[in-house]
Amino acid sequence: MPRLSKTLPSPSMMIALIALTISLGGTSYAAINYPKKSIPRAALQSNAVDSRVLGTNAVRAGNISPNAVTRYRIRPGAVTNSRIASKAVTNSRIASNAVDGSKVKNRSLRAVDFMKGQIPFGPQGLQGLTGAQGERGLQGVQGDEGSIGITGATGAGSQGPTGATGATGSAGATGSAGATGSAGATGATGAQGSDAFDTVDYLQSSLKTANASTSTSYTQDCPGTDRAIGGGFLNNDSTSGISHMSRPTTANGSGPGTEAWTVKLYNNSGSSFTFYVYVICVPPGNTTSNW
Repeated sequence: MPRLSKTLPSPSMMIALIALTISLGGTSYAAINYPKKSIPRAALQSNAVDSRVLGTNAVRAGNISPNAVTRYRIRPGAVTNSRIASKAVTNSRIASNAVDGSKVKNRSLRAVDFMKGQIPFGPQGLQGLTGAQGERGLQGVQGDEGSIGITGATGAGSQGPTGATGATGSAGATGSAGATGSAGATGATGAQGSDAFDTVDYLQSSLKTANASTSTSYTQDCPGTDRAIGGGFLNNDSTSGISHMSRPTTANGSGPGTEAWTVKLYNNSGSSFTFYVYVICVPPGNTTSNW
């Protein structure tokens, strides 16, 4: 003979059986004959369940269906901390907008119960009294040198007097010679000039004698009106004689001029010597006298 099990049905099975009985037998029977702790949600009137009915820690997360608890199901002030087990009420157990200000006990929330930024700042309070001066701190490490600031605006003052001229500096070194420039273009041929001299006369005096230890002079004239442009002498004794003068003069040799050539010699030896006087003459139209 098979042995009968003594296992009791689960609470959910019991509630299902009671609900089936109520639906078949009518609400009047159920209102009077519900067993203890077996009343389903559909049989409860609004605000029928309060803190006097619920035991301490009686409502747990497993006893509440998702979105089952709304603000219409809870009487104001009915659910307190002592009626809810620790961590029994989670976000998934509370419907949107179910908990408002009337459902929260005054002064029961702390600052840590709010997200950052949810509590607005109050108005700024009055300025507090000035505190006592603190002790002087240690000298800090010198900072890095800052960057050069921008140039300030030019001042509005008038220009000052000109300062004294400074001392002349030393001359600088001579610069290197520049490169030789390129040759310039050949200039145009000038007009042909007139002949310098039509005739040049070269005259030699007769042989002259210079006595010992004396000065001797001789003038060789140009012919006619010719002008002397050069002259000289020839000493036949190269070991004696000193020239005192050799220049163009007047015809008589009395002064500067252009008509003749005068030579004056001094014989410094003990014997006489001979010499010649020369003159170069040109026509007067080709010369200009500055005497």
